[in-house]
Amino acid sequence: QIWFNSPARMGEVVTLEGEYVDSYVLRGQGYVVMDAEVTGEDGRSIIRHRGVEILKTVPGAISGRASATPEKRVEGVVAPDARYLQHITDDVKVGDAIQPIQKTITAEQAAVYSRVGEFVTNIHNNLSTARAGGLRMPIVQGMQSFCTFTELLTRAFGKDFFTGGWIKAKFIAPITVFEDFNVYGMITNIEKVSDTQEKVYLDVWIRRQDDRLAVAGWASCLRNTSDD
Repeated sequence: QIWFNSPARMGEVVTLEGEYVDSYVLRGQGYVVMDAEVTGEDGRSIIRHRGVEILKTVPGAISGRASATPEKRVEGVVAPDARYLQHITDDVKVGDAIQPIQKTITAEQAAVYSRVGEFVTNIHNNLSTARAGGLRMPIVQGMQSFCTFTELLTRAFGKDFFTGGWIKAKFIAPITVFEDFNVYGMITNIEKVSDTQEKVYLDVWIRRQDDRLAVAGWASCLRNTSDD
């Protein structure tokens, strides 16, 4: 999960801090929980993050395994008559969808994102390491695919997403490097907060080029409405 509390300013020095706050075993796999935060020079919270990750496993043996803790299910389907929006406006309604974006993350992009410059080899930046882990190709890091949700939602909500945005996602099937995928969002609820603000809730998801659901999630944004 990531909460967007305020934008980072150009040229600002920010501080990144994180700590492991929990660990447990589920279905034979060891999990760790990390809380992290980015703060600005004035001490304000820019981003808050909580991540749950499996450590020390064989990636090919668990990739694509269903979640053991299902919650509100994301079906990943938009109604045939749904309205597609480039930007969220005051006439937004439940059932509207955000115009999807198509992405492809190259091996080079995945390698840079996954610390190749530090002489680190992992399943995201090295073919031999990926195959030793039971994978055919290096796979895109979960957080790198998560970033595409941020792109989709900032396109839709604009600056409001940097002060009142939230995303929670689960990674349920791998995306390999050079594989095309599409990023979607659909409005599921709208809550009036005040005369000038409303909170928009969404299902968000990623489908691979073979149409398999790769990432499923939930998002919201506290947006400012028109004064009239």
